[in-house]
Amino acid sequence: MEENNNGTIAIKSKTTPFTIVKIDDNGYRVAVGRYIVTEETFRTIETAEDYINSKPYELIINTILILLENEKQAKTEKTNSQNNK
Repeated sequence: MEENNNGTIAIKSKTTPFTIVKIDDNGYRVAVGRYIVTEETFRTIETAEDYINSKPYELIINTILILLENEKQAKTEKTNSQNNK
């Protein structure tokens, strides 16, 4: 478990790319990197882990979209840095 600069508590999954993030006193949500990938808030860490382990389409699709967006941004930044030389 780790705490970031704004006091958010995050628990990194040992077997997946996901992190379970504490959202104030309302519970936990699932994240990939800095992006929350679930709309649902879970009451416990165990419930969030069970959700991850069930491999729901929402989680998979949102993760793929984030990865594609990050790849697109990296390509754009690479192109821009090459053009600025």
